[in-house]
Amino acid sequence: MTGFKDMFSCEMYKVNRKKTLLKLAIALVVIIIATAVFSAILKGVLKDSSIGGVNGAGGSAAVIESLKNQISAFEENQTWLNKLLPDKTLYGLKSQLTMYEYLNENGIAPNGVTTYGVGNMFEFNFYAFTETSMSTVMSILLIFIVVACCRATTGEYSSGALKMQFIRPINKNKFFTAKWLSVFLVAEAFLIASFILSFLLGVIVFGATAPKVLLLMRAKDVFMTSALGALMLGLFFKSITIFMIVQASMFICSLCKTNNKALVLGLVFIGFDVGLLAEQLLAVGYVGYVGFLSNLDWMSAFSATGPAFKGMSLWTMIPITLIWGAAFMYISYKRFNKLEV
Repeated sequence: MTGFKDMFSCEMYKVNRKKTLLKLAIALVVIIIATAVFSAILKGVLKDSSIGGVNGAGGSAAVIESLKNQISAFEENQTWLNKLLPDKTLYGLKSQLTMYEYLNENGIAPNGVTTYGVGNMFEFNFYAFTETSMSTVMSILLIFIVVACCRATTGEYSSGALKMQFIRPINKNKFFTAKWLSVFLVAEAFLIASFILSFLLGVIVFGATAPKVLLLMRAKDVFMTSALGALMLGLFFKSITIFMIVQASMFICSLCKTNNKALVLGLVFIGFDVGLLAEQLLAVGYVGYVGFLSNLDWMSAFSATGPAFKGMSLWTMIPITLIWGAAFMYISYKRFNKLEV
């Protein structure tokens, strides 16, 4: 019987068919360098701008009073639909109020900090650049994951290669584990490498200093951390996202027997948040809580723009995500074991 180590080595080799990893590496490096060049040019054009973050001149007391008045006006004139579904404008105003009150209480200048999720690409420091660069990298990696998972499962099944391997006395559970683990480790390696490259380029282009970052939870709890600390937290959450997308992609592939069908469904899945669309189309609150992608975006729990649904917090997003992940893995393994030779 073939051992797991041999299966895993074989799957790693398959992932790199037609020099896929080299092409992906070149694409990511080009994207990151292009982002650095564009940011440097933009910095020169807008060198006197103070767009993004928590900034603005004037006393915090006046800003706080203005925000309170705006919030009162919005709450008094909300439509029934805004009361039912998330109102990003109202959430944003409450977030700003919480942040300015925090800054005022602690004697911190508004232009001395930045806020996660608010116009970071225009702040021109290594934190903002790394965040912007990694957002693009994540989009590429998610597409790579879907394609790699489809090629490793439905692609091999459609071509008959998988059936030929099933003729040998192999453990299907170990075989399936080798497949998704190889895709996950490759994507994770590219994520970390891209993060390091983005961070170093950000420091080289914009310098080694960046304002502290405010992380906001539920528009009422403020946490302040260093720019590097915020980046490391984001990197950890992106790693979780990659792991969960691999599981979701393998689940979709386990439901299909043709590669094209699995590929289309996988790309649609990562492109559209079904839970969010259901809540918006049905206009029924809390339907979206069961959505996979909205709950997977753990970093949105720290954003001034807020998570997708009213009342959503990190402590509800984590268990829902884990339940989805466990369901994906269980069904995927069961379906893979039932594949016919």
